[in-house]
Amino acid sequence: MAAMNVSNAFLGAAPGVAAFNSLASLSEMSCRCRIGVRTTQTLINAKLVAASRLLDGLDAAIASNRLADWTGTAAEEYRTRLDRIARQSALLRDDMIATSRLLWSAGAA
Repeated sequence: MAAMNVSNAFLGAAPGVAAFNSLASLSEMSCRCRIGVRTTQTLINAKLVAASRLLDGLDAAIASNRLADWTGTAAEEYRTRLDRIARQSALLRDDMIATSRLLWSAGAA
């Protein structure tokens, strides 16, 4: 599995994806929760970006350390577990993107 880099998606820079961090809709909010929403967006976004970068490193390590020359039962189990971790990484990345989209839509509805 090739390394995926979607860190920029959390910053709204991914091609074809609307910026997640648009705060335009928040300016129309009349409640005092606006500051709390912005604080939460900033904090969670920073953690999602950091996690995405860690997943990039994990995906790259998995892709380059499959040990193709190693054979036997242990080797097969090792690669099976690497594949499982790679799938979990992809699922986590998908959930992070979906969560970020929801977070940045706060106040837009």
